[in-house]
Amino acid sequence: MYLSKVTLQRTAQAARQFLELDAKGAYASHQLLWKLFLGETERGFLFREEMSHTGLPEFYVLSLNPPQGERALFNIQTKAFNPRIYNGQRLSFKLRVNR
Repeated sequence: MYLSKVTLQRTAQAARQFLELDAKGAYASHQLLWKLFLGETERGFLFREEMSHTGLPEFYVLSLNPPQGERALFNIQTKAFNPRIYNGQRLSFKLRVNR
């Protein structure tokens, strides 16, 4: 698995995408992130959207394959994610549900 931090480039194209995201909500974010996984027929990723200190969205993406597409639109930082969880370990997490 891979964990990626995805942010929008500071370009006119990215600014248009941001305005579209703002108007259409969470589903627009999902559609935008699909562009990172061109050629995949099944969704192999989960994501969380946060607002950065710059006021632009940043996405944390957990995926089966590393993100590939739309490098002109996104800054992408990816690393392998292979957590080692052991019995009795305490974990914390944030949960956001869209309906």
